[in-house]
Amino acid sequence: MCFGYHLPELDFDESHFISRSVKDSKYSENGRLQSLTFRKGDVVMRFYDKIAEIDQQSSNVWFHDLWGQKKDVWGIERQVRKDTLPSCVLIRIPNPVLYEYNAA
Repeated sequence: MCFGYHLPELDFDESHFISRSVKDSKYSENGRLQSLTFRKGDVVMRFYDKIAEIDQQSSNVWFHDLWGQKKDVWGIERQVRKDTLPSCVLIRIPNPVLYEYNAA
């Protein structure tokens, strides 16, 4: 499950998260946070710069048209491996959209 959020200003870092995870990772480029990952194995939670991921890895530029955005989009993704999936509750979101985050 993955959501995209438009965040014109990055207002969080790893200190804003509380996790019981033993294994965390943080990736930055040129001093700018690009991703945070919590846990390894069957269940993983990721917060990442979706635009950097598209530019550097996936080339899924069609997302830009879907979102109407070409910058400042962060992905929040929960990965559950196949063997663990039956023990999880799934909710289908009928009309996924890019959510606008406004802290004000």
